[in-house]
Amino acid sequence: MSLRVLYLYAGSRKKIYQAYLDGSGPDTELLGLNYLRDYGIQADFLENRWTEFFRKISFHLTDLPVLFKLHRYDIIFSSSSPITLFLVKFLLRRKKPLWVAYNSYFSRLLKRNRGIFRWIIRKGLASADAIICQVMPQKEFLEAEGLDPKKLFHVPACIDSARYLHRPSGAPVVPGRYVVSIGRDLGRDYETLIEAVRGTDISLVIGALSRNLSQIKNIPSNVRISWFPRESIPILLHDAAFSVVPVYGDEKMMGADCSGQFSLLEAMASGKAVITSTHVNNFIHGIDGMIVPPEDPVLLREAMMRLWNNPAEAKKMGEAAQKKAMTLFTNKRFAEGLVKVFSKITAK
Repeated sequence: MSLRVLYLYAGSRKKIYQAYLDGSGPDTELLGLNYLRDYGIQADFLENRWTEFFRKISFHLTDLPVLFKLHRYDIIFSSSSPITLFLVKFLLRRKKPLWVAYNSYFSRLLKRNRGIFRWIIRKGLASADAIICQVMPQKEFLEAEGLDPKKLFHVPACIDSARYLHRPSGAPVVPGRYVVSIGRDLGRDYETLIEAVRGTDISLVIGALSRNLSQIKNIPSNVRISWFPRESIPILLHDAAFSVVPVYGDEKMMGADCSGQFSLLEAMASGKAVITSTHVNNFIHGIDGMIVPPEDPVLLREAMMRLWNNPAEAKKMGEAAQKKAMTLFTNKRFAEGLVKVFSKITAK
């Protein structure tokens, strides 16, 4: 397959790509770009001082400097602003390049907004040639919104699994036995998590930003909160007893769609059982970890105490989770899914 594909990312990827090239960082956030050459596809992303200048003004303006370069490509793969999609495919009615929208937050935008902005988002998505959904509930929601089911594809979120397979050498990031929860997306429900461990002997380490916990008062002494450098995360995960990924219920519409997907998969790849309340692909309760209802500190506490007091069970779940992460959730697998979508839309 001989194609030129341009990635429009939601955030800057220049430093992430460089870290991947020099071997110091994972390729997770590249979303399969670095594997497409194996299929004869030339994949690029464009970032310069102008894209970053406009990004600082507004996320929705980031792509303005590259609009006049889009015609050089066969396919645009975009997790960026839906405004660009609306402008190019709906207003200008451009048939080329083909447009593949990566749905990391579009469903949530439709749920949150009303009026003209919602109309723009929906018209933009309807004019895309394909929409990639990370989990089935996204696909089902967009179908219910009336979008063409033939344009909707389920390609599960994936990560740089190999980077988390083995513990890197180095001293522990946190001493002693602990449970870890990592993530800065606003969809993380750390309030419920902290309440779940209050009064227990569980040592909880939360890797988050101050904005994630600004409304939480009276944090107990068995909870440590810090933001850890990206390079320390594999050690932090490997040394943990297990991981917890708590998210708010969908009705609160906090954060991005499918909050916690990458953190959950990174913990699985590290061989850790995961307790979660997020939507998960191919995750079996009681085998790979445990699924609890959102915002229920009592049930979350019960699940955490079960694994905390039964290390052998947590280890067994972690081993099953790691095997699944290494077979189903690699970025190479994600790239394979993209290639199938690209093949389908270019064959029309």
